Amino acid sequence: MASSTFVENPQEHQQNVESATNEEDFAKDNYAIMPLIQSKEKVDRQLISVRDIDEKMAKKTIWVRGRLHTSRGTGKQCFLIIRHQSATMQAVVCVNEYVSKSMVKFATTISKESVIDIEGEISLAPTSIESCSQKNVEIQVKKLFVVSAAEPRLPLLIEDAMRADEAIG
Repeated sequence: MASSTFVENPQEHQQNVESATNEEDFAKDNYAIMPLIQSKEKVDRQLISVRDIDEKMAKKTIWVRGRLHTSRGTGKQCFLIIRHQSATMQAVVCVNEYVSKSMVKFATTISKESVIDIEGEISLAPTSIESCSQKNVEIQVKKLFVVSAAEPRLPLLIEDAMRADEAIG
């Protein structure tokens, strides 16, 4: 018997997210939970490592793969922190010509530590992003795909492991 918190049917989960708004979703092809990738299949994306992204890449559209470290949704936008190895970067999902309200809602429902692919345009951050190793650039999301969804409630989160020990006594 499946756990009640586990997304057993990804397509059904996505349909529920899409039906959360009453409008026609013009961005429905720009986000999804991807089906299982078999070894005989090949994804035609040239992925750039998070640590290799810098200010010189501003205005370029690239693909990035990483784990969802944290997410914070606020109405018509969602901020994601993507982690690949020890490098982190902020991604911004906000309603525009590529992103619908349903896509923003979908982004807020992705569980931490899920592997995600993002296509987006690199932009210079308006202020330094202190919570990321990439402080001067961020990615404006155009497409967002969940490659491998993590369990919604993990036994140990990275933030818990990184917390400093409190002084005893």
